Amino acid sequence: MDLNNDTLQVLMLIGRSGPISRTGIATALSLTPSRISRLVDSLLCSGLIHECGQEESRRGRRSVLLGLRESNFLLCGVLLSHNSLLQVVLLDLGANIVGKKELELSPETSPEKAADLIADAVDDSRSKGENGGRRILGAGIGAAGLVDPGAGIIHNSPGFPSWREARIVEILSSRLGIPTFLDNEVALSTLAEMWFGKGRGCSDFLFLNLGPGLRMGIVINGSLYRGATGNAGELGHITFDPDGPFCHCGNAGCLELYVSSDALLAEARGALSPRSASVLAELCGRDPGNLDIDAVFLAAEKGDRLARSLINRFFTPVGRIAADLINIFDTEKIIISGSLMRDNDIMIRIMEEHIMHRSLPVLGRKIVLEKSEFNSIGTAMGGGALVLQKICDKEIVL
Repeated sequence: MDLNNDTLQVLMLIGRSGPISRTGIATALSLTPSRISRLVDSLLCSGLIHECGQEESRRGRRSVLLGLRESNFLLCGVLLSHNSLLQVVLLDLGANIVGKKELELSPETSPEKAADLIADAVDDSRSKGENGGRRILGAGIGAAGLVDPGAGIIHNSPGFPSWREARIVEILSSRLGIPTFLDNEVALSTLAEMWFGKGRGCSDFLFLNLGPGLRMGIVINGSLYRGATGNAGELGHITFDPDGPFCHCGNAGCLELYVSSDALLAEARGALSPRSASVLAELCGRDPGNLDIDAVFLAAEKGDRLARSLINRFFTPVGRIAADLINIFDTEKIIISGSLMRDNDIMIRIMEEHIMHRSLPVLGRKIVLEKSEFNSIGTAMGGGALVLQKICDKEIVL
C-alpha cells in the first residue's frame, strides 16, 4: 500500500489530534473538501482509520468523526532502562495495552540475549486473546544512555555497562521480522505524549523526566527535535554550580547532581539522626539506610517540616531552569514525568512559583504545567508511537 504525502499528513493529524471531522482536516491542512474525501477514503480502505462517531452540533447536520482504528493492527514498544529493567508492551492504535511483560535483567546480559527475551515476550503476548490475528506494524526501542537512532546503535547504556556500539536494531529486527527503530528513552516518552497523552493537539511543548537523571524532550512546530546526534535534551548536564562536585560526565556542578532522586534521597538520609523528631525518622525505623523516596514524599504530605524543606530545596533549581526554558522556547506546555513525580502537586506548585517570578510575564502567564499520564510505562508506549511516526515519515511502507 503506497500512501502519498498528503494521505500521511491526514493520518498524522487524525492520530495526534483526532477524532476529527473531514471539515476539521480540510481546515487544518488547507486542502479542498474533495481532496480530503479522496485521502480519507484511501485511509479507510487501508484499515488504519474508521468513522468513530459524530461531532456535537446544535444545528444542521452533524459531521462524522474519524479516528485511528484500534482493532486491526498492533504496535510494539520496548524499554531498556538505566537499572537493567526490560519492559515490552503490545498496544493497539488507540494506545490500549493488550500485552505487557517486565523482566529484571542482569547488567551482564548481552544484546543478543536481550533481543531473544524481547522476541519471546512479543510471541507470548501475541498468543493471547485476539492478538494472534493482528499484524504488528513495527517495534520501537527506547534505551537509557547515548544512542544513534539513525544507525540503530546504543553507544553506551548505564543499565548494561558492557554494551558498546551495540547494534540492537539489527539484532532485534532479525528476531522479530518487522521494522524496528531505536531512540533514547526520553524521546520516546515525549512521542507517547504527542500521540497518546497530554501533548495531543499541542504543537509546542517540553517534556521533563525527573528521576535518577534529568532529561528533556523538545517538540517544536509539531516535530520532535533530536539535535545533530539524536541526543538533544541532556538537561541534567548543564552547569548549575561551576564550583560544585564533579559529575560522572566529567563536568562539575551539573544540574542532576542537585535535582535527582538519588541526590534527594542522599540529602534526606544525611539530615536524619537517631534523635530526629521528623516523621522521616519514624517511617524508616530511625535507620536512615531504610529511607526511600516514597517516604520523603509521604512525610511531606503529612506536613513534616524537614521533608518539605528538602523537597523545596531540591525542586527550586527545577523551577528556575523551567523559567529559563520558557523564556528560550516560548512553549505552550511543560509535561513532567519520572520517579520524582507524585500524585500530590508539591512540585508543580514550587515550579509555578518560580516561573511566575523568573520568566517573562507575557510567557509565564500562559504556560501550562501538567503531569504525564504514563510515567513508568511512557517509554514503552512511546515505542509504539515511534512506529506510527515512522509510517507518517514514510520509513515504514504498509
